[in-house]
Amino acid sequence: MTTLPLWGSTFLLSLLIIVFMNVTFAESWNIIGGFTGLISFGHMVFFGVGAYTGAMLLRDFGLSPFITAPIGGLVALLLAVTTGLPCVRVSGFYFAIVTSSLNEVVRLVVTILPWTGGASGIVLPVLPFDPKTTTSIFYLAMLIVMIATIFATYKISRSKLGVGLMAIREDMEAAKAVGVPASGLKLSAIAIGSFFPGVAGSLYSYYMTYIDPTTVFNLLLSFQAIMMVLLGGSGTILGPVLGACLFTITSELFRYTIIFEALHAIIFGLLLIFIVLFIPEGIVGWCKRKFKSKIFI
Repeated sequence: MTTLPLWGSTFLLSLLIIVFMNVTFAESWNIIGGFTGLISFGHMVFFGVGAYTGAMLLRDFGLSPFITAPIGGLVALLLAVTTGLPCVRVSGFYFAIVTSSLNEVVRLVVTILPWTGGASGIVLPVLPFDPKTTTSIFYLAMLIVMIATIFATYKISRSKLGVGLMAIREDMEAAKAVGVPASGLKLSAIAIGSFFPGVAGSLYSYYMTYIDPTTVFNLLLSFQAIMMVLLGGSGTILGPVLGACLFTITSELFRYTIIFEALHAIIFGLLLIFIVLFIPEGIVGWCKRKFKSKIFI
């Protein structure tokens, strides 16, 4: 029989690390998809690039993961800017195809190159502490990254950049007609939205002590980010947070329940269909419309 962990246990801290990481992932996707309306199916590529950057810097130069984490974010941002220049010229279905293709191209390149560890991946050393202390360290680090991502999203939503992005989402041609620099704003959203998953990926690689291309460039995780955002409410601040928390906690609990272990994907698939059909604005969007309260942002 499975028992729930006590507060402060290593299991619970590990669960919260995954929750914080998924909130970061969903909130950063929301900057691109929720505010701008660009549906990215390749958001995982920024996480993977950050993970490999951190892992290789640690393996080859012995740098601390807390030094390599922002570097991983900057490398992911650089990738976003260089590949985003042609990507911002397309939208809708074509943008989704381009971003998913980018993820697969980078995954294949990482798999082929010998100095990235190839298909075998990279094994990293563990911190010289007991498991509880190590987990606590990464818990605090991922918490800081999550808070920074939420804060950045909030500031964007209250800035001219956010207003411009939402104008593009509603009607890009009309926004261009009134002087909104659509391509530049979309590139800015992609760049900002890429930095935080790159940082989280770098921390994740050292926390797990092993990464491989199949894991950190898993296209399915990009779809999960979309599901978390839609569940909570696309284009809102609290929506991705709520969606990521609900998705991650219930998914992890299902893993320890024999009856639902093989059914959680089906359950979430049905839930997503329900949301799209009946509350397309998500839980937070529905609460804003229902209760008309300013606490739902």
